[in-house]
Amino acid sequence: MQLRENHWDYLDRSPEGRKRVTSGWDISGTTDNGSPPEEQEDVRRRLEDMETALKTVSLQLKSMGVTLVQQSKAPPVHKP
Repeated sequence: MQLRENHWDYLDRSPEGRKRVTSGWDISGTTDNGSPPEEQEDVRRRLEDMETALKTVSLQLKSMGVTLVQQSKAPPVHKP
């Protein structure tokens, strides 16, 4: 997986992070462009964490959607 520099901006908005973000890392493992392995591993872990979080949110949204569809099909509740 390769990411261009501009796709990394969301990872770390601190000045120090921006320096790392714009260094042009290639985390695919196909090239070594001078980034320390520890930093590449850190980025890899952060991306995996984000992927897990996105999958969790996706499942929650699907569940909410199913609930809304079920509620919309249920007969209306009349309160006296």
